[in-house]
Amino acid sequence: KNNYASKTHELRLSDEERDWLATHHSIRLGLGTHMPPFQSTDSQGHLEGIAADYVRILEERLGISIHIDTSYSPPEAVDAFIKGDIDGFPCISPDAARRSHMLFTKPYLTMPSVLVTRLDDSLVASLEDLGNKRLAVTSSAHLRTVRERFPEVNVILMEDAKEALEQVAQGEVDAALGNLGVLGRLIRTRGLANLKLSSRTALIEDRFALGIRRDWPQ
Repeated sequence: KNNYASKTHELRLSDEERDWLATHHSIRLGLGTHMPPFQSTDSQGHLEGIAADYVRILEERLGISIHIDTSYSPPEAVDAFIKGDIDGFPCISPDAARRSHMLFTKPYLTMPSVLVTRLDDSLVASLEDLGNKRLAVTSSAHLRTVRERFPEVNVILMEDAKEALEQVAQGEVDAALGNLGVLGRLIRTRGLANLKLSSRTALIEDRFALGIRRDWPQ
C-alpha cells in the first residue's frame, strides 16, 4: 500500500485551500544555493536530496505538479523569483530579510553551524578566536550575525559552501562558517584532507523551510 496515498486522505484542507489548489495545478520552484545533502542536482540536472523528497511528498499529498528549475545560479534564482518567473524555493532559510517578500512553511529541517579551519591552525578553535582574521560565510544570515556580534572579524560572503571550503584549504581565508551537514559532507566527498571541523557554534542554527510568494498565503 502506498503510504503517501493513504496520508492524502488524512489531509484536512479548508474550502479556500481546495479552491486554490483547483486553480493552481502547477508550481514552479527554483533551486537557489546547492547544499548537498539537503538540495543539489544529479548528472541530468534533476533535484536530489532531502528537499527532493519533500517535493515528491507535496506532489503526492496535494495532487499538484511541482517543477524545479535548476538552471539558475543563486543570484539569478533570486531575480527570477522577484520577476515572478518562479514561485518559490524548496529549501531556504526563513530569515528576517526574506520575510518582506516571501512566506514560509514551518521549518522541516534544523542543523547547527560549525567553524572549519585548516588542520595546521591551532589558534582558531571558535568564533571568539578569530579577531580580525578572514572568515568565509555562505549565507546573508551568517554574514549579518557575525558582523553584529564580532565586528572586528573580516567576514567575506562566498557564492557557496564549496567555494568557502576551497578558500580555507588554499589559505585565502582563515576559516569558514556554515551548516554542519553541508560542510561535513563536502570535506569528505571532495577530499579536503587539510581541513577540520573546529567547533560547533550555538550562535547560529540553520533552519530550512519551503519559501513561496507572499500573494499565496494558502
